[in-house]
Amino acid sequence: MRLSLITTTHHVLALDDQERFYLVHSGQGLYYGIAAEGNVLYLTCRGAIAGPDCEATRAREQGSVLVFDSSTLQQTGELRPPGFPIRDVHGAACIGGKLFVVCSYDNLVAIYDPAGGTWRKWYPAADVTARDRDVHHFNTISLIDGRIVLLAHNNGPSDLLFFDPASLEPRGQVQIGHQAHNIFRRAGAFGVCSSAEGLLVSTTGWALRTGGFPRGLDFTDNSILAGISQVAERANRARTSGVLRRFTPAWSHLCDYLLEDVGMVLDILSLDVDPSVSQRLEPFAGARRFSGSYCDQIPADTYIPGMSHSPSLLFHDEWHGPEHTNRWTAAREARMTVVTNPGESTLSVAALSAFPGRYHVDVFSGRQRLGRMRWKQAGEQTATFALPPGAGVLPLSFRVPHLWQPVRCIPGSNDERSLGIGILSVRLS
Repeated sequence: MRLSLITTTHHVLALDDQERFYLVHSGQGLYYGIAAEGNVLYLTCRGAIAGPDCEATRAREQGSVLVFDSSTLQQTGELRPPGFPIRDVHGAACIGGKLFVVCSYDNLVAIYDPAGGTWRKWYPAADVTARDRDVHHFNTISLIDGRIVLLAHNNGPSDLLFFDPASLEPRGQVQIGHQAHNIFRRAGAFGVCSSAEGLLVSTTGWALRTGGFPRGLDFTDNSILAGISQVAERANRARTSGVLRRFTPAWSHLCDYLLEDVGMVLDILSLDVDPSVSQRLEPFAGARRFSGSYCDQIPADTYIPGMSHSPSLLFHDEWHGPEHTNRWTAAREARMTVVTNPGESTLSVAALSAFPGRYHVDVFSGRQRLGRMRWKQAGEQTATFALPPGAGVLPLSFRVPHLWQPVRCIPGSNDERSLGIGILSVRLS
């Protein structure tokens, strides 16, 4: 029997091939990394739900590694280094018979040798001043093509760092993603969850839109599971719900599973277990399936430029800052970049004109004009356009005949900005 294990803020869950969810463990979250070797399963946990939300709490953390029999999912032990705390634990991997646990707070990787029961510290950063403080926010580690690959989140543009598994000496790096998590291979290239962008991206330029804050990926023979968390302030993340987003191996969306009140979704790993496991585990009742559409709590089909968490790198320089409901263009041609997924063929634009008279905007994809939106007077409208064939990164631009100033055109306004139109949303389907 094959199960997908899912770590979240509050629980470790399992999903079987009949789409039933089970509760594996609770009470020691925030849970994170999953690693398995032979008949042993490791789960990293912080023992503090508020972990990354408060500096003082992070400093006091005494994280641990829960040990399970991988076939029965019964806990057999718990590991803690005797000589140092593991704080803000993230991803984990079994490499060369040892367990590597990424500890973001101290910018280190803790290495456990089961043969001798010993622990040691590894500081991957060459800069000794970056030790014992969260500089690179390392979060994911893996062995790929004979090299250790470590992901540095960097709280911004992220890097993959490569190391020799025997000597732990550096073997290069490559920049990829923004506030990135996870590492995978696609078509011979490296990919990551570019979490701040709501995308999966690869070193070849391939991109797939997931929406929300993607973190956690699992590849099986017939589908791909992606963990999606709600974008929220750190202090509120433990009170959110998460989503498992299922794709075909060709990245067409299949369905969503809403996991209510689990907090963030953090990691996913599939493994084979004894069939009797499903009879012993407690069912998890907080899951709802969405088929044929995205979950309405974390949709993946709509860009909302007015929301402050929309990544600024989607927009070029020809825009004003985001407002509550929309974002105004600030040039006669304002550009943005979106990502179209397999199977999508239409673009719907909801836009606002506040100009007191006739106005219009032409919508382009690169040099191709998709169509025009017209206003006889100020107001909102939505128009749908056919997309160019093919999925991937899509450049859009909005061209207006002239800019205007509310202070000159609207009685009582003191807004001196030069405006075009306000974009409310861009939806792909």
